[in-house]
Amino acid sequence: MKKALTRHYCRNVTEAYTANSLRSKVKYLGLSSVLAFAVAGCGGGTDPVDGDSGSDVVISSASSIATTPTSSAPVQSSSSVAAAPQLQYAFNVAGERYEGVDGTVYEAEPAGYMTTSGQTNGVANSPVAIAETDDDTIYQSHRYGMFTFDLPVPTGTYSVVALFAEHWADGQQNVRVLNVDIENQTVATGVNLFQVIGREKAYDMVFDDIAVNDGKLTIEFGASENFATLSGLRVYKTSGGNNPVSSSSMAPVSSSSVVSSSSVAASSSSPAGPTFGNVSDGRTLWNNNCALCHGEFDETTAQAPGAFHPRIINANAYYGSPQTALANYIFTDMPPNNSETACDQTCSDNISAYFFDMASKLDNGGGNSDIEYDGQQAYKDFGCLACHGNDGLQESQPIVFENYSLETLTKKINDTMPLSEVNPNAWQQCVGNCATAVAEYLWSIRPKVSCDDGEAVLPRRVRGLTKFEYVNTINDLFGRNDAETLARTIGSDTEVKGFDNNAYASAVTSTRLDGYWAAAQAIAEVANVTPWLSTNNCNQQNMGACFVSKFGRMAFRRPLINDEMDDYTAIFEAGANDEDGARNVVQAMLISPNFLYRSEIGSNGRLTQYEVAALLAYTFWGSTPDAALLDKAASNSLGNTAQIRQAVDSLVADERAKKQFVHFGRQWLHIAPVADIDRDPQLFPTFNGQVAQAMDQELEMFLQEMLLADGYNISDFLNWDQVFANNTLASFYGLNGAGNQMTKIAAGSQRGGVLRLGAVLARNSKFDESHPIKRGLLVRNNLLCQEFGVPPANVGEVEPFDPSKPTRERFTAHSENETCASCHQFIDEVGFAFENYDAVGAYRTSEANGAAVDASGSISGLYRMTDPDTHVFSNLQDLSDILSTGAMQSASSCVAEQFQRMMDGEAKPDSCTIANTVARWNPAEKSLKDLWVEIVASQNFMQRQ
Repeated sequence: MKKALTRHYCRNVTEAYTANSLRSKVKYLGLSSVLAFAVAGCGGGTDPVDGDSGSDVVISSASSIATTPTSSAPVQSSSSVAAAPQLQYAFNVAGERYEGVDGTVYEAEPAGYMTTSGQTNGVANSPVAIAETDDDTIYQSHRYGMFTFDLPVPTGTYSVVALFAEHWADGQQNVRVLNVDIENQTVATGVNLFQVIGREKAYDMVFDDIAVNDGKLTIEFGASENFATLSGLRVYKTSGGNNPVSSSSMAPVSSSSVVSSSSVAASSSSPAGPTFGNVSDGRTLWNNNCALCHGEFDETTAQAPGAFHPRIINANAYYGSPQTALANYIFTDMPPNNSETACDQTCSDNISAYFFDMASKLDNGGGNSDIEYDGQQAYKDFGCLACHGNDGLQESQPIVFENYSLETLTKKINDTMPLSEVNPNAWQQCVGNCATAVAEYLWSIRPKVSCDDGEAVLPRRVRGLTKFEYVNTINDLFGRNDAETLARTIGSDTEVKGFDNNAYASAVTSTRLDGYWAAAQAIAEVANVTPWLSTNNCNQQNMGACFVSKFGRMAFRRPLINDEMDDYTAIFEAGANDEDGARNVVQAMLISPNFLYRSEIGSNGRLTQYEVAALLAYTFWGSTPDAALLDKAASNSLGNTAQIRQAVDSLVADERAKKQFVHFGRQWLHIAPVADIDRDPQLFPTFNGQVAQAMDQELEMFLQEMLLADGYNISDFLNWDQVFANNTLASFYGLNGAGNQMTKIAAGSQRGGVLRLGAVLARNSKFDESHPIKRGLLVRNNLLCQEFGVPPANVGEVEPFDPSKPTRERFTAHSENETCASCHQFIDEVGFAFENYDAVGAYRTSEANGAAVDASGSISGLYRMTDPDTHVFSNLQDLSDILSTGAMQSASSCVAEQFQRMMDGEAKPDSCTIANTVARWNPAEKSLKDLWVEIVASQNFMQRQ
């Protein structure tokens, strides 16, 4: 029987996950990891079903994966490198010098031999583990963008090994398709690393028989979709002599102290000629060593106003200063990246002489603040590309255009950009005409929202059950309450913007599939199958088919097709008796993709009614459709908006909706259970497990009341005059009127609304102190949907906890830092409104050190964050009042966006859909509960493409 189950299991896995016909129907399945499991666990793959024209994926016993994309040279395994090759170069791209486990020494990438086109950036080593290699360090760092290596080499034949690991692409929201050209010949094109091997796995591409006869090996990395990526590079000489390039032939890089360009006095006047150094030698040195990164220039190319490119030299900083300042800067800081050779003093003197000689011949002296700028060129020249990318939306530092008007974006650039502390290309500030030009350029290319073409339609896809949904489904199928224990072998889900059900985030790994297998075994052993065996119309002669039909309809959320009926009936009949056969069927079905995934593939551009039933059930219950909802699908009663509205009314009135809406609320607000937190018992002696448990109950009852009961709008959510409490929590809050059970009582002046819930306050704190940043972000991100980019890697930290200093004093110093202020000016002061509440949510008027609490401040930009509207508050009550009145529309739109994000499984749901939903809802007149029937009334709810 075990063999039969295993065969059935493997058939399910390989057929459903590798069938080319299914690949053409869905946008994302995490194919590589599932294929790997299918091969490893089931003894090999399956033949293609219908002739997929994409890349062939091969999984060998050694787990080395290779792809053969459409290219002029095949990609081979690393074992194909010619015998006894001579290593010429080995680079750890965007990382530091590293010695591999085989003794190969990888140098830092050679900035002097690398040029970029448009956007590029290096990402240093991350702590994530890399599969399929013992050299994690190499693959943990990477560069992305469009870039070219020009490597000096002797005449001969070479092999190039390019080392990759996919850190970003997910196959849906983020898609990367890269190309490689060597010596002006395309050697690989259309390579989708995510499809080939998935994320966080080492993958090497080898290119042999590369002839070089001009002394330079050129390797170009580009992309047909988004950006190329690269983690490492090795170059071997395979014929034509054994003359490896020494490290001394690489572009010289210094390793001594840095002189910041911002420390030198600025001037726009034309400098005098050089006072020392040899101009001719300087020009030769520049062209031979520096021009590869910074470009060549002469009297002809440098005549235009402002023509001294900021990447060449910070003209305003150096040309009004003595030549010695520039010479010293070159000597101590140029070229970058710690080369083993450097530009010595004579070299520095001569290059500075060349520059000063050139500048003395120009009218503009290298540029001034009054010149006219081309916005696109200035955006590139001032180093903006490195952080923000070609379109301002680079993954590491996207510009959140929704937060700005053209005027406020111009001011932002003028006042703070570029951030010299975190951007090595920020040679000078972009002010005045530069800021205006760059802002206008960005404004012209920003994503423009137009709803003229209607609401965006989601792709056809399948969506895996989350752990939360799996547990609820098992409990509802079998009438249990212990599925979480039975399913403990299933790992947690990847959260995107707080939600665990993003349709593209969690790839199915072999570990997860093993967890499903173990859970299915455990559940099948204890499941009560008797009710399914004693249903009407089942007799001993047809018991197998009858059980399979009835249970299969509930497990797969649709009727079974004939082949499925035959397969599962055979499994049933192979059992020792009816109960044994039923348990075998349960186990087999619970590891089927038809159970683990819910379909949104549809027919003719619309979801089937069974798919609609599943979508509704998992949206409003977080669980499987019951028999009544499936009956509606069977009778074509879920085919139009009126029918779906009616179904939603029933769903939200059901007890199962309470658990789902608590789950939604916790993920929307990012509030995990308070019972899991750890707080300093000496600082907070009254906080204990009973208080934490009561806070969790209060949050859950508050969410159920606000989101599912009649009559509550977003203003009530923000500023309610009641709380749920028992004696324990009421005593902690300083309130009266509670009993042993949680009940509604008057909130008093210190409580009421979501911002003053104990769970919200305690969760947005640290072990020993409150945390204004977390609390400010709660308002901006979660309640107003105003987002910030990812903080730059080198920003300053908040001053460590010091019991002698007030919290506000330490955080104010952090937000006044120039690099931090651009974002924290909108965050920290909002967070200070919470300062009357400590790290466990208890009310206070002074801190532990005796310092009086100051909870005053102001909030601006209730609609758009950088708008000039300003609202002053003296405490959290005032802020709650401001938000419940002035921000009612923004907060209402935000809750609609958050629910749409959860329902769709999309990180960024369609803005037109949200706007239309909010317009139908009319939050000023309707309750939060009324929103749910409007969400499903969208034009695109049942559509897929």
